[in-house]
Amino acid sequence: PRDSQVPKRVAFIQCVGSRNVASGCRGYGPDAETGSSAGAMDPKAYCSRVCCMITAKQAFMVKEKYPDAEVYVYYIDMRTAGKGFEEFYQRGRHEGIVFLRGKPGEIEEKDDGCLRIVSEDLDSGCILDLSFDMVVLAQGLTPPDGLVEFAQKMNLSRSEDGFLMEGHPKLRPAETAIDGIYLAGCVQFPKDIPDSVAQAGAAAAAAAVMCSKESIEIDPLGPVIDETLCIGCKLCEMLCPYGAIKVELTDKGPKAKSIEVACKGCGVCGASCSTKAITMKHYTDSQLTAQAKAILEVV
Repeated sequence: PRDSQVPKRVAFIQCVGSRNVASGCRGYGPDAETGSSAGAMDPKAYCSRVCCMITAKQAFMVKEKYPDAEVYVYYIDMRTAGKGFEEFYQRGRHEGIVFLRGKPGEIEEKDDGCLRIVSEDLDSGCILDLSFDMVVLAQGLTPPDGLVEFAQKMNLSRSEDGFLMEGHPKLRPAETAIDGIYLAGCVQFPKDIPDSVAQAGAAAAAAAVMCSKESIEIDPLGPVIDETLCIGCKLCEMLCPYGAIKVELTDKGPKAKSIEVACKGCGVCGASCSTKAITMKHYTDSQLTAQAKAILEVV
């Protein structure tokens, strides 16, 4: 409080700067013109997962240290999915913490230093006008500064919320599409300490498997580039999600070169090549045509 005294009335406000679907702000990243990522604190539509229980814990700690204090928690939804979370939430209610379902519409400082909060109690339909000595904001978690530049340098994909994408949400939750780069913690999405530790263990195990191998297998379905047809337009280089094709200057002019170690055989380069200079191994036009004819003959 402004007078540095022990607060008698404390309010916690959930989902500050997040779960704001009305704002229409889903994406995260640098400005298209300036390249700046200053918009990191814009409202986000996703849930940060950890805020509900952290707020419940802090509210309980205030009530435990100052039993006479009045503690209020403004929330949209209390998401207590986790071992013992629901029991802890109910324990806080039993200890006298007031949970109000509704987002404050107005907060202003009064002449005496108190903070006035006007909100709607969605459970009763009443408009509440309450004053508090201290207001605590639970802000949503956002991707760290510099993640955009890091992802671009490492050819890593990001979700529409700005976090790094995993290789597969179920089968490869701790891996990325790039071999040798693994995910752990909030760089993938907001999570609490137990989930971060579990993912870190999975990432370490996956890294240990790769380090234990004497050699690394690469995908055989890479591109074959016909330099006589390649005009060095760099379209394949721009579209490759793995950075596995680079256009280099040769004695015959700019030509595309494949980086076999980085290639995943996705076929984007072959499909996008306007001069048909790129074909995928074992997937040439003549091979595919022969396969189609063979199937039609059987049918």
